[in-house]
Amino acid sequence: VVVTATEDVVVTATEEFTLNGDNISLNGSGTITIKNESGQGNKISFIVDDETELLKMEVDNADGIIKLLAETKIAADDNLESYINATDSGVRLNVKGKEKVLVHAVDENDGVIQLLAKDSVNLNADNIVITSENEFTVSNDMRVGGEFRVSPIDDDTPEFSISYDGEDNFTLANETGTDILFAVGVDNNEVMRIDGDEESLLMGRSQQLQFANNTTYIHHTEAEILEIVAPTLNLTTEIKTNVSTNLHVGSSLTVGDEDEPLTMSQVDGDVLIRNVDINQDLKIGVTRAGPTEDYVLTLDGTD
Repeated sequence: VVVTATEDVVVTATEEFTLNGDNISLNGSGTITIKNESGQGNKISFIVDDETELLKMEVDNADGIIKLLAETKIAADDNLESYINATDSGVRLNVKGKEKVLVHAVDENDGVIQLLAKDSVNLNADNIVITSENEFTVSNDMRVGGEFRVSPIDDDTPEFSISYDGEDNFTLANETGTDILFAVGVDNNEVMRIDGDEESLLMGRSQQLQFANNTTYIHHTEAEILEIVAPTLNLTTEIKTNVSTNLHVGSSLTVGDEDEPLTMSQVDGDVLIRNVDINQDLKIGVTRAGPTEDYVLTLDGTD
């Protein structure tokens, strides 16, 4: 049956208008419009297999909405494993690609893709790769639950890692034989490094290792001298302190208790040895055949 008209063809039915056929086609040289103007609650439904409604278009809360019924999928005709659908009573939207899912904002100046969530955005995969021609920026706190590694991608260059062992211990590590540098300033001036060959902490040349403030520190001078600088320096050991080479005391050497010491100092070129304890002697002794000390010289300190 062929219906041909040079003007409009209008078919009106008070109940149903049915077209039955193996193949039904609507062909037009312009726009084909399907419109339901029946009144409030009107909709257009697409039904297959007599009763299965897959899709409907209706006005819901003044918004025109296309609804996919149940878990109906919009899929590629040549690969049904790539699709979009909603599950869990419509609260979960699934976008699935058999191999890839590509979301591309193509404008070279303003192309932006935003992932917005009220709670969180979860990326779950065996490997997640983020590639940026410039920088990858995290504008808030960042937490790594496993190991954080820094190294060139697809390169055998040694890598630096920060890891957590699950027992409140954190490890900063570099490959064997390589260093970890700590630098500051625009020019990345080196302050110190962990030397991989020597497995030691190496301060930058003449840099200070400070304690509490800049008046108490240890550093290496240009004259190859290690200096320990402090307002007061105490060396405390359980047994003894050994000095295996020459000892130079710039002011005075104090021996004994802090309140009643023996002092040795230089005054106007003379060497002054003094027992500071009032009314006590200054004795010089030797040890001869036995363990008993023999005094060979006593300087009487009594009044």
